[in-house]
Amino acid sequence: MIVLLVLSTQILGYAVAGMTRQFLVRPPAMIWPGLLVSTAMFTTLHKDENKPADGWLISRWRFFVIVFLGSFSFYFLPGLLFPALSYFNVVTWFAPDNVIIANLFGTSSGLGLFPMSFDWSQIAYIGSPLVTPFWAAMNVFSGLLIVMWLVAPILCTYTCMLRLLGWSNSSVDYANVLYSSYMPILSASVFDNTGKAYDVTRILQSDFTFDAAAYQTYSPVFLPITYVLSYALQFASLTALLTHTCLWHGKDILQQTLDSFCSGPYSSQDFYQPSSARSTDALLGNSNRDASRKAGPASQRSSPYYDIHNRLCDRYPDVPASWYLATGLTMLIVGMFLVE
Repeated sequence: MIVLLVLSTQILGYAVAGMTRQFLVRPPAMIWPGLLVSTAMFTTLHKDENKPADGWLISRWRFFVIVFLGSFSFYFLPGLLFPALSYFNVVTWFAPDNVIIANLFGTSSGLGLFPMSFDWSQIAYIGSPLVTPFWAAMNVFSGLLIVMWLVAPILCTYTCMLRLLGWSNSSVDYANVLYSSYMPILSASVFDNTGKAYDVTRILQSDFTFDAAAYQTYSPVFLPITYVLSYALQFASLTALLTHTCLWHGKDILQQTLDSFCSGPYSSQDFYQPSSARSTDALLGNSNRDASRKAGPASQRSSPYYDIHNRLCDRYPDVPASWYLATGLTMLIVGMFLVE
């Protein structure tokens, strides 16, 4: 059943991608830079020619082998011999028993105000900085700065900031929003009213259903402030995603929708010619190429989405959308049956 559940979810996503291919596959702008890295790697592994290019004095294959062996050898240092290089909390080494320093500069259970690491798996934890666009990286960093480094300490406790500045006052030490001062400032665990990890088995009946009376007797659920903020931002991001898409890409989506419904299928004979034929036409001044361009609909010829990749794909018959719809509905029924 687990195998069927995995297959149903994967094929369901494939069906949705097929039904929305005019919006998510066809437009060249939909190519995420991370895919280019995988494409370059697979090209290097499978292509026979590995000549130096763009001024490089080393081939792709040789560069790949050197980087692979170097990274494989170096990982033994932070991964096995010196794990402290992964979480380089050098500030906390000078005051290992100071809770304030741990909350501010700790990485595992603190805010990580000194984010330094020599472990690539930690650096690229949420995405490789080599392939992520700069604007996307700055967007993530801005969210970290505002939410985790400013809002979270204010909601949790003023103590860390005030004591470091010498302004500590017992009357305003703790904001203690949602009792967050009694829990770690950064944790993915859930706690009870004694500060211990929440024992879920105490609020479940023998058939693993929720026992409301036992919940009232035991303890409410308490979450660290960063855990609460992450949940709140995840819900807010869903609405923000729809708003951002409509405001910034609504015109493009509407135009692509009109093109997909109002335009007929492309003709491979009209739009594709081998490179040798194009070269011959260019040398001889043949007008067949210009005539072939006039054969397709005007909206398709002028569409910025109709690049070389679309022209090559149009040489093959397109899969009807009804096939994707039938596959998606079948997998949806299978998934619902397995879950129930």
